[in-house]
Amino acid sequence: MTVDEIRAEIAAALEVPTEQIGPRDNIFDHGLDSIQLMNLVRRWSMPGREVSFVDLIDRPTAADWSALLSGVSHG
Repeated sequence: MTVDEIRAEIAAALEVPTEQIGPRDNIFDHGLDSIQLMNLVRRWSMPGREVSFVDLIDRPTAADWSALLSGVSHG
């Protein structure tokens, strides 16, 4: 998934314009809660592309989430 796709899904979950979510913003600073995150994990996990709740908490930016979902390591 691209950073922009992830930003759009986060924005939809938060009911805010996508432009308010920067690629390197801490998503939790925008108000994303654990229930919303669990819903995103369920939507984004599929065979060959599994991501865990903990993975996303540890790296809470759209850019990092895009890398995780693409299988690219930035760490």
